[in-house]
Amino acid sequence: MFRLAKIIFIITLPLFLLLNAINLIAFDLDYYQAKYKEFDIPKVVKMKESDLILATEKMLSYLLNKSDDIDFKATVKGENVTYFNEKEQVHLKDVKRLIEVGYKIRLVLGIVLLISGVYILILDKNKLFKLTIISIIFVSLLLVILGILVARDFGLWFDYFHMALFTNELWLLDINTDILINMYPIEFFEGITIRITLAFVIELLAVLVFSYFIKIIDIGKRKWV
Repeated sequence: MFRLAKIIFIITLPLFLLLNAINLIAFDLDYYQAKYKEFDIPKVVKMKESDLILATEKMLSYLLNKSDDIDFKATVKGENVTYFNEKEQVHLKDVKRLIEVGYKIRLVLGIVLLISGVYILILDKNKLFKLTIISIIFVSLLLVILGILVARDFGLWFDYFHMALFTNELWLLDINTDILINMYPIEFFEGITIRITLAFVIELLAVLVFSYFIKIIDIGKRKWV
């Protein structure tokens, strides 16, 4: 049972932290605003920056299940029009479903991680630090390999990502008819991928420090016994 708990901990730790990092970074409105300015998106989509931000807030609110309506209007080229066309709305519904599934998976992983972590702490506090190192080494190797592959052709792997997650081709947007692809060029996703990776690494290091701190405390207690 203890061996199984260790295996579960090693596997669930990075998966839970990765999903958590995605949640922290992917819906950060400040990042969206910064990239809109960097890529001059208001000019590209022919909107005032304030109107673009408002539309973004409505979109994020929908994706985060704080709103049920993605069929809203916004001012584009000085006219009040339906912001996302039917194709984009269906695609965003697919994205929302994926986010909801991601939340459920993160919750399950969090519970399993907590149970296995507490179980390991009860039986052997020193093992937690060692298991965290093993998990980090394993993840680091994967990150290096994936980093090299993705850096060579981010667009190709971005397509693979969509083909793996979506059962239709609605994610293949047209720059001439779909505003969504104009709002978010490939460079936007390159930047957000880097930020998610950095947040993920920071989370892993935080867990490593925490587990080491527990180990030091446990060693200190044993010296006084």
